[in-house]
Amino acid sequence: DATAMAVVTGIVSGDMLQREAMLADFLYRLERSPMVLSVTVEKKAPETGMGTESLQFIATLKLV
Repeated sequence: DATAMAVVTGIVSGDMLQREAMLADFLYRLERSPMVLSVTVEKKAPETGMGTESLQFIATLKLV
């Protein structure tokens, strides 16, 4: 049996506390999906540019 995987990449903008809260909420919602067995997240260094700070992330989902 091969395990199905999905990779989600994204950028969260806003101040530091907002970014962390939004990312945590997003990941929580992903984990609650009946299709998702587990979520592994790798956060990238915050980037500054375009007048706003952002946090890049890569989430690897193990699917049912």
